[in-house]
Amino acid sequence: MVEKRGIEVEGEFTNITWTEIANRSGAIGGYYDWNVNLGLFASGLETFRFRAAGYDGGDTLCPPAEYNPDSDCGIQFNLSIDILNPNLLSFELYKRNSGEGDVNNDENWRSVFDDSWATPKILQDFRLTISDIPTPPESAVLHVWVQYDHDANSNGLAEESEYIQVATTSNGAAPNATFIGTYNDFANSGLKGKVSVWIESYDLAGNPVDGGGGPGFDNDYLTYVGMDLEYPTIKSLNIEDSNGVRMLSNIPANAPDGVGIWNQTMFAGNQYNLIIEAEDGNGWKDVEMLEIILAPEETNYDSTIVYYPRNQSAYATSELFSIAVDSAGDSLATIRTLDGNVLIDPFEPEFIINIPINFEWGLPLSSQYTPSFQIKDLDNSPVFSESSYRQTWTYQNDMRLDFRSNLDEKRMISPTLTDQNIPISENLYHEIGQETFIGSVTGGDVVMFSGQYSFTSGILENVFITPEAELTMEITRKEVFRDSERDYDPVEEEITTHTFTGGVFDIPIKMPSYQNEFEYEFRLINLPVGAEDLTTAYCFGSVINGCGKFVIKVDDEAPKLVFGSWSASRGETASNGLEPELYDKMPTSSYHCVDVSSQIEERGSLAEDATTLNWIYYNGNPQDGNVWNVYQNNYGTTPLSASMNLSAGSLGYIRASADCVDLWPVGFGQFDVTESNLNIPGLEVNLVMWVETVDGAGSPIIGAGRYFDDGSAVGIEGNDNDGQDSSTYMLEFEGSNFEVRNTRTIPDSPQVGDKITLEVELVNSGIPGIANLEIKSVTNNQPPVFEGYITSEIIGKDQAQWVSIELEEFTDATTGMYYIVYDNETKDILFNGKDEGKTFNVKVTASGTDGLSTGLIVIVLIGVIAILAVVVVVISRRNREDDLEDEFEYDYEDDKSYASIPQQTQTYSAPAAAVSPEMAEAMEKFSFWTQEEIQGYFDQGWSVQQLEEWLENQ
Repeated sequence: MVEKRGIEVEGEFTNITWTEIANRSGAIGGYYDWNVNLGLFASGLETFRFRAAGYDGGDTLCPPAEYNPDSDCGIQFNLSIDILNPNLLSFELYKRNSGEGDVNNDENWRSVFDDSWATPKILQDFRLTISDIPTPPESAVLHVWVQYDHDANSNGLAEESEYIQVATTSNGAAPNATFIGTYNDFANSGLKGKVSVWIESYDLAGNPVDGGGGPGFDNDYLTYVGMDLEYPTIKSLNIEDSNGVRMLSNIPANAPDGVGIWNQTMFAGNQYNLIIEAEDGNGWKDVEMLEIILAPEETNYDSTIVYYPRNQSAYATSELFSIAVDSAGDSLATIRTLDGNVLIDPFEPEFIINIPINFEWGLPLSSQYTPSFQIKDLDNSPVFSESSYRQTWTYQNDMRLDFRSNLDEKRMISPTLTDQNIPISENLYHEIGQETFIGSVTGGDVVMFSGQYSFTSGILENVFITPEAELTMEITRKEVFRDSERDYDPVEEEITTHTFTGGVFDIPIKMPSYQNEFEYEFRLINLPVGAEDLTTAYCFGSVINGCGKFVIKVDDEAPKLVFGSWSASRGETASNGLEPELYDKMPTSSYHCVDVSSQIEERGSLAEDATTLNWIYYNGNPQDGNVWNVYQNNYGTTPLSASMNLSAGSLGYIRASADCVDLWPVGFGQFDVTESNLNIPGLEVNLVMWVETVDGAGSPIIGAGRYFDDGSAVGIEGNDNDGQDSSTYMLEFEGSNFEVRNTRTIPDSPQVGDKITLEVELVNSGIPGIANLEIKSVTNNQPPVFEGYITSEIIGKDQAQWVSIELEEFTDATTGMYYIVYDNETKDILFNGKDEGKTFNVKVTASGTDGLSTGLIVIVLIGVIAILAVVVVVISRRNREDDLEDEFEYDYEDDKSYASIPQQTQTYSAPAAAVSPEMAEAMEKFSFWTQEEIQGYFDQGWSVQQLEEWLENQ
């Protein structure tokens, strides 16, 4: 067995003890080859002994005296045990040139770290420090690779075969031994070449040095780049919120909307990122630390933050704020490239440090603060960069509920109450204390209570900065009691709590399955230390739903149209003498203006903007869904609708009505129903109307007819045999039928300067109605010219009425003029003066009394001559025999005033017995014109001479 010696103190006596470490039996031939396990924690200098024991076959002989056996025949031996590896503590380069200064002065040495830099030298003195217990290694070898000296294949990689070995000299100290040596890395000068170093060393037990590394950049102890010293600097310090929105450097005097002091404020509990842009020509890993003092003006508070780029950690002990950490408690501070990417190259000279912080609540900070900062590399004193930009900031922690509402439209803006279950109530706005509710919900519905809390800075300008800390809301539903008159049930009080972050809450509220008006109150509880909710003070006296409290009504009764309450009648444009009520037929004479009315049973409220009258026209049975093709041509296959008005009736009843509804609106490209549309054998067109609405809870109306997904519809059922209270109607054509029986003009022979009155006699063979006429005139076969409109009074069936219009005075003489009368509704021609022989001329007015006297003299002379001629003829006939009669007649015909026109083929009416000399001359010279045409020219003021001159110029 193997035993370990120990010392045991018992009173004033010290005893030696032996503790068995290991044993082995059954050694054949007495030879042992035994690896003894001394235990995991055996170390240092210990005494052991080896002896045989437990032999019962005879006497046990002690080893020979030369082995110095003890009294138990054991052979004692001392054993030095080293289970610890040597530890490489540092690698340093001599700051001064080799041979200068005191190498034993630590101030002349600088520690070199992985991914750092060093000035290249021909004689680069280095120092290693290795620690070990009980005795450090006696020697150490430095393996070094200089890129522009040892990179044999120029691939830029430090390969094992390319390293050189540099011997060292030990000072023999313990437990920390120092090894000094020299190598040459001057080949990298000015090229920023890399140097790779690793150390090989073993203690007396053969344990290798820990942390010495191995060949290759990934395995070596350290890599540095040959370059000269460059100082670090801080370029700027900006502050961003958690969404990456950067604070403004200054607030203009006339700031635009949405810009204010809140753009330079750090709000309590919210995360803000300190963005530091910095530079070090020796690489970002050369920076030892960066220090920021956020509020140097606050001498009573520590506001210092220190950041260490090499391990990317931030440190602060301030009572004002804390550095944000992850779930494991590690700092969330980062260092990145200017583009925000991860820094891979340790020698990247420009970089951005992001330090996220959160300010505490209730701090006595009221000033504006401008941070100070400094940066220090591994080899030099701090650099303060005093001229660099730094963001000025202020602090704020007042918050309250964001409460807004539209009083005109009676809608909640923030917070909101939204019904989540079908039927959905569209609007739960309510003024607490009012008996009527705009909206209500069905029992058991879930109502989403949504809103936000905001810091007060900016809230009046509709700028909402929400607290990011976790908040807890307590909602209390007050107890309600029974009300048998309104069918309300009692429900006990209930208190619930809800947590949310980011200041925004969406809390589902399960409504009781009982009918009543439920009042809720809500508030924030368990606020962070120093935080205060100002909602209670702000909402004091408010009665609008959402400001600290709200009321929701549960309504389980759907609205119902009262059976037998439906009615439809001709609207305000209905003709007198017609039955106003519409029963089972809808006449086309009235479907452009129909009044409808019904009663709805509802204890709560109806949504007026959702209450509509709807209708559609079917061919045949509406339940077959065959939409009338004439309707389709105008409106497609979907129903038409119109809004209805709601007015309070007796308790629990609401009147829904609509006045003068146009059931066949005619717009651009649409056409009215004509008689021919309905004059088809076997055609029956049915109009179906129904009412759509929902109550405050979103429940649809019952018993008001409906439209189905398959395109069919049913109307409101009625109990009246004549269909008065049913909303299904058969469409029939009904209209007035106007004809012109006679016309007259006053005066009947107008002259230039006269105003003419046209009178028209109308006869109506249809239903009583009003005639709308359009009057046009035609002159000299020119296109018709608009003259005006005539609107009659109501003309009863089979009755007549004279209507008239005064037209503008005539400014020119005309011939062959007549009027056309149109029906302005149908555009049909009711009267055409040309077809009816009602043409006339407009004559020139005689000028002066001389002209009149001359005209009278001429007429008298013509009359005298005619009388004398008659006398002569009579006397001659008396004196002659009958055979002279024919000769006289021949001479008389020779003297007729109407000249014949040989070249014309048409015939003319016989002329008057006597004409004026001027007419006789004209008829002789212008034989191609009729007497009427010539007279027309005379009436316009033409003379024979003027007509001759005009013809010569043609």
